[in-house]
Amino acid sequence: AGLSMGGVQTLGVLKAHPGEFAYVAAFSCWFGSATGVDAAAFNNGTKMLRLYVGDRTDFVYPMFMASLATLDALGVRYEFDGVTPGPHGWDVWQKNLIDLAPRLFKR
Repeated sequence: AGLSMGGVQTLGVLKAHPGEFAYVAAFSCWFGSATGVDAAAFNNGTKMLRLYVGDRTDFVYPMFMASLATLDALGVRYEFDGVTPGPHGWDVWQKNLIDLAPRLFKR
């Protein structure tokens, strides 16, 4: 998991090593280019790809939403339950972590 640029790095590692990580989460970030992405490997090896973002006051919101369209076009399975009220910062990420932690330990 990663926050902001750490989330971009998390997704970058996942793209470079698709399917090698079973549980992945990214907070307030973006996916980037779809070039060379192996969606089948993502879906076969990753049990949970959970994504989070703040509301429109989170400066990455437009890039994040474009990332969802990219993931949809690729056919990559992910979980996203909507925006978390608040900007790009700990107040939002704390709520996201509270949501994420039990999901990791229930599986």
